Amino acid sequence: MTPGTVPLLLWSALVVAAAESEAEREMRGMMEEQREMRDLMEEQVRALMEEQMRALMEEQRGMRALMEEQMRALMEEQREMRALMEEQMRALMEEQMALMEEQRGMRALMEEQRGMRALMEEQRGMRALMEEQMRMRALMEEQMRALMEEQMRALMEEQRVELRHTKAQLDTMETRLRASEKLVQQLRSDIAGNLNLTGSQMEREERRVAFSASLITSGHVSVGPANTNLTLIYRNVITNIGDAYNNKTGIFTAPVRGVYYFTMFIYGSGHNWVSVGGSLSKNKEHVVIAYCHLPHGKASASNGASLLLEVGDQVFVILYTDSWVRDSYNHHTSISGHLLFPM
Repeated sequence: MTPGTVPLLLWSALVVAAAESEAEREMRGMMEEQREMRDLMEEQVRALMEEQMRALMEEQRGMRALMEEQMRALMEEQREMRALMEEQMRALMEEQMALMEEQRGMRALMEEQRGMRALMEEQRGMRALMEEQMRMRALMEEQMRALMEEQMRALMEEQRVELRHTKAQLDTMETRLRASEKLVQQLRSDIAGNLNLTGSQMEREERRVAFSASLITSGHVSVGPANTNLTLIYRNVITNIGDAYNNKTGIFTAPVRGVYYFTMFIYGSGHNWVSVGGSLSKNKEHVVIAYCHLPHGKASASNGASLLLEVGDQVFVILYTDSWVRDSYNHHTSISGHLLFPM
Protein backbone atom coordinates (compact mmCIF):
# COMPACT_ATOMS: atom_id res chain seq x y z
CA MET A 1 0.00 0.00 0.00
CA THR A 2 1.27 3.39 -0.99
CA PRO A 3 1.04 6.46 1.12
CA GLY A 4 -1.29 8.00 -1.37
CA THR A 5 -3.77 5.34 -1.08
CA VAL A 6 -4.21 5.57 2.72
CA PRO A 7 -6.22 8.76 2.79
CA LEU A 8 -8.34 7.43 0.02
CA LEU A 9 -9.17 4.37 1.97
CA LEU A 10 -9.83 6.38 5.08
CA TRP A 11 -11.94 8.70 3.13
CA SER A 12 -13.85 5.80 1.72
CA ALA A 13 -14.23 4.42 5.18
CA LEU A 14 -15.43 7.72 6.49
CA VAL A 15 -17.82 8.04 3.63
CA VAL A 16 -19.07 4.59 4.23
CA ALA A 17 -19.37 5.25 7.95
CA ALA A 18 -21.09 8.53 7.28
CA ALA A 19 -23.43 6.80 4.85
CA GLU A 20 -24.08 4.10 7.37
CA SER A 21 -24.74 6.69 10.08
CA GLU A 22 -27.13 8.51 7.80
CA ALA A 23 -28.82 5.25 6.93
CA GLU A 24 -29.02 4.39 10.62
CA ARG A 25 -30.51 7.78 11.37
CA GLU A 26 -32.97 7.30 8.60
CA MET A 27 -33.71 3.85 9.90
CA ARG A 28 -34.08 5.15 13.40
CA GLY A 29 -36.30 7.90 12.11
CA MET A 30 -38.35 5.47 10.16
CA MET A 31 -38.54 3.16 13.14
CA GLU A 32 -39.49 6.09 15.36
CA GLU A 33 -42.05 7.12 12.80
CA GLN A 34 -43.27 3.55 12.67
CA ARG A 35 -43.49 3.52 16.45
CA GLU A 36 -45.44 6.74 16.38
CA MET A 37 -47.64 5.37 13.58
CA ARG A 38 -48.07 2.17 15.58
CA ASP A 39 -48.90 4.13 18.69
CA LEU A 40 -51.29 6.31 16.71
CA MET A 41 -52.85 3.29 15.10
CA GLU A 42 -53.03 1.58 18.44
CA GLU A 43 -54.60 4.73 19.90
CA GLN A 44 -57.05 4.85 17.00
CA VAL A 45 -57.71 1.16 17.31
CA ARG A 46 -58.23 1.54 21.04
CA ALA A 47 -60.49 4.52 20.44
CA LEU A 48 -62.30 2.66 17.70
CA MET A 49 -62.54 -0.41 19.85
CA GLU A 50 -63.72 1.63 22.82
CA GLU A 51 -66.25 3.35 20.59
CA GLN A 52 -67.30 0.01 19.14
CA MET A 53 -67.38 -1.45 22.63
CA ARG A 54 -69.49 1.45 23.82
CA ALA A 55 -71.77 1.09 20.78
CA LEU A 56 -71.84 -2.63 21.30
CA MET A 57 -72.55 -2.23 24.98
CA GLU A 58 -75.22 0.32 24.17
CA GLU A 59 -76.62 -2.06 21.59
CA GLN A 60 -76.41 -4.86 24.14
CA ARG A 61 -78.20 -2.66 26.64
CA GLY A 62 -80.86 -2.00 24.02
CA MET A 63 -80.96 -5.67 23.18
CA ARG A 64 -81.13 -6.54 26.88
CA ALA A 65 -83.94 -4.04 27.36
CA LEU A 66 -85.64 -5.41 24.26
CA MET A 67 -85.11 -8.96 25.45
CA GLU A 68 -86.38 -8.04 28.89
CA GLU A 69 -89.39 -6.41 27.28
CA GLN A 70 -89.88 -9.47 25.09
CA MET A 71 -89.38 -11.71 28.15
CA ARG A 72 -91.95 -9.70 30.06
CA ALA A 73 -94.32 -9.89 27.09
CA LEU A 74 -93.56 -13.60 26.71
CA MET A 75 -94.10 -14.21 30.44
CA GLU A 76 -97.30 -12.21 30.27
CA GLU A 77 -98.32 -14.23 27.23
CA GLN A 78 -97.34 -17.42 29.09
CA ARG A 79 -99.44 -16.29 32.05
CA GLU A 80 -102.33 -15.66 29.71
CA MET A 81 -101.67 -19.00 28.03
CA ARG A 82 -101.49 -20.71 31.44
CA ALA A 83 -104.71 -19.04 32.51
CA LEU A 84 -106.29 -20.02 29.19
CA MET A 85 -104.99 -23.59 29.54
CA GLU A 86 -106.25 -23.75 33.13
CA GLU A 87 -109.60 -22.46 31.95
CA GLN A 88 -109.58 -25.00 29.12
CA MET A 89 -108.51 -27.73 31.56
CA ARG A 90 -111.34 -26.80 33.91
CA ALA A 91 -113.76 -26.78 31.00
CA LEU A 92 -112.33 -30.10 29.78
CA MET A 93 -112.55 -31.60 33.28
CA GLU A 94 -116.11 -30.35 33.61
CA GLU A 95 -116.87 -31.80 30.19
CA GLN A 96 -115.21 -35.08 31.22
CA MET A 97 -117.19 -35.11 34.47
CA ALA A 98 -120.37 -34.47 32.49
CA LEU A 99 -119.32 -37.21 30.08
CA MET A 100 -118.66 -39.57 33.01
CA GLU A 101 -122.08 -38.76 34.46
CA GLU A 102 -123.57 -39.37 31.04
CA GLN A 103 -121.65 -42.67 30.85
CA ARG A 104 -122.97 -43.61 34.29
CA GLY A 105 -126.45 -42.78 33.08
CA MET A 106 -125.81 -44.80 29.92
CA ARG A 107 -124.49 -47.70 32.04
CA ALA A 108 -127.56 -47.54 34.27
CA LEU A 109 -129.71 -47.39 31.15
CA MET A 110 -127.86 -50.41 29.72
CA GLU A 111 -128.36 -52.28 33.00
CA GLU A 112 -132.03 -51.37 32.90
CA GLN A 113 -132.17 -52.50 29.27
CA ARG A 114 -130.51 -55.78 30.26
CA GLY A 115 -133.11 -56.17 33.01
CA MET A 116 -135.86 -55.35 30.52
CA ARG A 117 -134.35 -57.83 28.06
CA ALA A 118 -134.20 -60.51 30.76
CA LEU A 119 -137.79 -59.65 31.72
CA MET A 120 -138.82 -59.88 28.07
CA GLU A 121 -137.05 -63.24 27.80
CA GLU A 122 -138.82 -64.37 30.95
CA GLN A 123 -142.12 -63.10 29.54
CA ARG A 124 -141.42 -64.99 26.32
CA GLY A 125 -140.74 -68.10 28.41
CA MET A 126 -143.92 -67.48 30.40
CA ARG A 127 -145.84 -66.95 27.15
CA ALA A 128 -144.41 -70.16 25.73
CA LEU A 129 -145.25 -71.92 29.00
CA MET A 130 -148.78 -70.51 28.93
CA GLU A 131 -149.15 -71.59 25.30
CA GLU A 132 -147.85 -75.03 26.24
CA GLN A 133 -150.27 -75.12 29.18
CA MET A 134 -153.10 -74.03 26.91
CA ARG A 135 -152.15 -76.77 24.45
CA MET A 136 -151.93 -79.25 27.31
CA ARG A 137 -155.29 -78.04 28.64
CA ALA A 138 -156.84 -78.36 25.19
CA LEU A 139 -155.29 -81.81 24.85
CA MET A 140 -156.48 -82.79 28.33
CA GLU A 141 -159.94 -81.41 27.58
CA GLU A 142 -159.97 -83.38 24.36
CA GLN A 143 -158.80 -86.49 26.20
CA MET A 144 -161.34 -85.85 28.96
CA ARG A 145 -164.09 -85.47 26.39
CA ALA A 146 -162.98 -88.65 24.66
CA LEU A 147 -162.72 -90.41 28.02
CA MET A 148 -166.11 -89.14 29.15
CA GLU A 149 -167.64 -90.15 25.84
CA GLU A 150 -166.04 -93.58 26.17
CA GLN A 151 -167.20 -93.83 29.79
CA MET A 152 -170.66 -92.66 28.82
CA ARG A 153 -170.79 -95.27 26.07
CA ALA A 154 -169.52 -97.93 28.49
CA LEU A 155 -172.01 -96.72 31.13
CA MET A 156 -174.87 -96.74 28.66
CA GLU A 157 -173.88 -100.21 27.51
CA GLU A 158 -173.62 -101.30 31.14
CA GLN A 159 -177.02 -99.75 31.86
CA ARG A 160 -178.48 -101.56 28.86
CA VAL A 161 -177.02 -104.81 30.18
CA GLU A 162 -178.29 -104.01 33.67
CA LEU A 163 -181.69 -103.12 32.24
CA ARG A 164 -181.86 -106.46 30.46
CA HIS A 165 -180.62 -108.16 33.60
CA THR A 166 -183.17 -106.23 35.67
CA LYS A 167 -185.94 -107.30 33.35
CA ALA A 168 -184.79 -110.87 33.70
CA GLN A 169 -184.64 -110.42 37.47
CA LEU A 170 -188.15 -108.95 37.49
CA ASP A 171 -189.40 -111.93 35.62
CA THR A 172 -187.63 -114.20 38.05
CA MET A 173 -188.95 -112.20 41.02
CA GLU A 174 -192.44 -112.43 39.68
CA THR A 175 -192.06 -116.18 39.46
CA ARG A 176 -190.62 -116.26 42.95
CA LEU A 177 -193.44 -114.10 44.29
CA ARG A 178 -195.95 -116.54 43.00
CA ALA A 179 -194.01 -119.35 44.61
CA SER A 180 -193.62 -117.40 47.85
CA GLU A 181 -197.34 -117.03 48.26
CA LYS A 182 -197.48 -120.78 48.70
CA LEU A 183 -194.82 -120.60 51.41
CA VAL A 184 -196.44 -117.84 53.51
CA GLN A 185 -197.99 -120.24 55.92
CA GLN A 186 -194.74 -122.14 56.29
CA LEU A 187 -192.79 -118.90 56.85
CA ARG A 188 -195.19 -117.85 59.59
CA SER A 189 -194.46 -121.01 61.43
CA ASP A 190 -190.71 -120.61 60.82
CA ILE A 191 -190.83 -117.07 62.28
CA ALA A 192 -192.40 -118.34 65.41
CA GLY A 193 -189.62 -120.94 65.66
CA ASN A 194 -186.90 -118.31 65.14
CA LEU A 195 -188.13 -116.33 68.12
CA ASN A 196 -186.83 -119.10 70.35
CA LEU A 197 -183.10 -118.37 69.65
CA THR A 198 -180.80 -119.11 72.53
CA GLY A 199 -178.55 -116.57 74.23
CA SER A 200 -175.39 -118.14 72.78
CA GLN A 201 -176.71 -117.82 69.24
CA MET A 202 -177.43 -114.08 69.76
CA GLU A 203 -173.87 -113.56 71.09
CA ARG A 204 -172.47 -115.20 67.95
CA GLU A 205 -174.56 -112.82 65.82
CA GLU A 206 -173.14 -109.79 67.71
CA ARG A 207 -169.58 -111.01 67.11
CA ARG A 208 -169.94 -111.05 63.33
CA VAL A 209 -168.07 -107.84 62.33
CA ALA A 210 -166.85 -107.04 58.79
CA PHE A 211 -166.96 -104.02 56.49
CA SER A 212 -165.67 -102.67 53.17
CA ALA A 213 -166.05 -99.13 51.78
CA SER A 214 -164.72 -96.85 49.03
CA LEU A 215 -164.54 -93.07 48.75
CA ILE A 216 -167.44 -92.52 46.34
CA THR A 217 -170.31 -94.39 44.75
CA SER A 218 -169.94 -93.07 41.18
CA GLY A 219 -168.16 -90.39 39.16
CA HIS A 220 -164.64 -89.15 39.89
CA VAL A 221 -163.25 -87.32 42.92
CA SER A 222 -159.82 -86.22 44.22
CA VAL A 223 -159.14 -85.48 47.88
CA GLY A 224 -156.20 -83.26 48.89
CA PRO A 225 -153.64 -81.89 49.08
CA ALA A 226 -154.54 -79.86 52.18
CA ASN A 227 -152.72 -77.69 54.73
CA THR A 228 -153.52 -80.11 57.59
CA ASN A 229 -154.01 -83.85 58.01
CA LEU A 230 -157.46 -85.09 56.97
CA THR A 231 -159.49 -88.16 57.93
CA LEU A 232 -160.53 -89.97 54.75
CA ILE A 233 -164.28 -90.56 54.72
CA TYR A 234 -165.22 -93.66 52.70
CA ARG A 235 -168.84 -92.82 51.88
CA ASN A 236 -169.64 -95.76 49.61
CA VAL A 237 -170.36 -98.67 51.96
CA ILE A 238 -169.95 -102.02 50.22
CA THR A 239 -170.38 -104.21 53.31
CA ASN A 240 -171.01 -103.20 56.94
CA ILE A 241 -171.90 -106.28 59.00
CA GLY A 242 -172.29 -105.27 62.62
CA ASP A 243 -172.64 -101.54 61.70
CA ALA A 244 -169.26 -100.78 63.26
CA TYR A 245 -168.18 -98.47 60.41
CA ASN A 246 -169.62 -94.92 60.15
CA ASN A 247 -169.59 -93.56 56.58
CA LYS A 248 -170.33 -90.04 57.87
CA THR A 249 -167.07 -89.80 59.83
CA GLY A 250 -164.90 -92.48 58.18
CA ILE A 251 -164.26 -94.11 61.60
CA PHE A 252 -164.54 -97.79 62.55
CA THR A 253 -165.41 -98.38 66.25
CA ALA A 254 -164.71 -101.82 67.74
CA PRO A 255 -167.94 -103.32 69.16
CA VAL A 256 -166.18 -106.20 70.99
CA ARG A 257 -162.69 -106.88 72.26
CA GLY A 258 -160.72 -108.95 69.79
CA VAL A 259 -158.14 -109.12 66.99
CA TYR A 260 -159.18 -107.33 63.80
CA TYR A 261 -157.52 -107.27 60.38
CA PHE A 262 -157.57 -104.05 58.30
CA THR A 263 -156.32 -103.40 54.77
CA MET A 264 -156.34 -100.20 52.72
CA PHE A 265 -155.78 -99.47 49.02
CA ILE A 266 -154.65 -96.00 47.81
CA TYR A 267 -154.81 -94.70 44.23
CA GLY A 268 -153.95 -91.32 42.64
CA SER A 269 -152.16 -89.37 39.91
CA GLY A 270 -148.38 -88.92 39.82
CA HIS A 271 -146.99 -85.40 40.41
CA ASN A 272 -143.57 -83.82 40.98
CA TRP A 273 -144.44 -82.28 44.36
CA VAL A 274 -147.52 -84.22 45.53
CA SER A 275 -147.43 -87.82 46.74
CA VAL A 276 -150.13 -90.48 46.98
CA GLY A 277 -150.47 -91.99 50.44
CA GLY A 278 -152.42 -92.55 53.62
CA SER A 279 -151.79 -93.66 57.21
CA LEU A 280 -153.80 -96.37 59.00
CA SER A 281 -154.28 -95.03 62.53
CA LYS A 282 -155.58 -96.45 65.79
CA ASN A 283 -156.92 -93.88 68.27
CA LYS A 284 -154.87 -91.13 66.49
CA GLU A 285 -151.69 -93.25 66.63
CA HIS A 286 -149.95 -94.15 63.36
CA VAL A 287 -149.86 -97.89 62.61
CA VAL A 288 -148.82 -98.45 58.95
CA ILE A 289 -148.64 -96.30 55.81
CA ALA A 290 -149.43 -96.88 52.13
CA TYR A 291 -147.28 -94.46 50.11
CA CYS A 292 -146.17 -93.85 46.50
CA HIS A 293 -144.51 -90.86 44.78
CA LEU A 294 -144.23 -90.75 40.98
CA PRO A 295 -143.59 -87.65 38.80
CA HIS A 296 -146.29 -88.66 36.30
CA GLY A 297 -148.70 -91.42 35.41
CA LYS A 298 -150.89 -93.28 37.90
CA ALA A 299 -149.72 -94.28 41.39
CA SER A 300 -151.13 -96.84 43.81
CA ALA A 301 -150.12 -98.41 47.12
CA SER A 302 -151.58 -100.71 49.77
CA ASN A 303 -150.88 -101.96 53.28
CA GLY A 304 -152.61 -103.78 56.14
CA ALA A 305 -152.27 -104.83 59.78
CA SER A 306 -153.85 -107.03 62.47
CA LEU A 307 -154.79 -105.01 65.57
CA LEU A 308 -155.90 -105.96 69.07
CA LEU A 309 -158.78 -103.61 69.84
CA GLU A 310 -160.68 -102.92 73.01
CA VAL A 311 -164.37 -102.07 72.98
CA GLY A 312 -164.65 -98.46 71.73
CA ASP A 313 -161.21 -98.30 70.04
CA GLN A 314 -161.33 -96.38 66.77
CA VAL A 315 -159.53 -97.12 63.46
CA PHE A 316 -159.40 -94.71 60.48
CA VAL A 317 -157.15 -93.53 57.62
CA ILE A 318 -155.29 -90.18 57.74
CA LEU A 319 -154.41 -88.26 54.53
CA TYR A 320 -151.16 -86.36 55.18
CA THR A 321 -150.49 -82.80 54.03
CA ASP A 322 -149.04 -82.48 50.49
CA SER A 323 -150.71 -85.80 49.57
CA TRP A 324 -153.79 -86.66 47.60
CA VAL A 325 -155.90 -89.66 46.59
CA ARG A 326 -158.36 -90.30 43.79
CA ASP A 327 -161.38 -92.54 43.33
CA SER A 328 -163.97 -93.28 40.65
CA TYR A 329 -166.84 -95.62 39.97
CA ASN A 330 -164.17 -98.36 39.78
CA HIS A 331 -163.53 -97.91 43.56
CA HIS A 332 -159.70 -97.80 43.46
CA THR A 333 -159.36 -96.23 46.94
CA SER A 334 -160.97 -98.42 49.59
CA ILE A 335 -160.69 -99.86 53.10
CA SER A 336 -161.73 -103.20 54.55
CA GLY A 337 -161.71 -104.73 58.00
CA HIS A 338 -163.14 -107.70 59.89
CA LEU A 339 -162.95 -109.42 63.23
CA LEU A 340 -160.59 -112.40 63.16
CA PHE A 341 -161.54 -113.72 66.60
CA PRO A 342 -162.80 -112.26 69.89
CA MET A 343 -160.62 -112.13 73.00
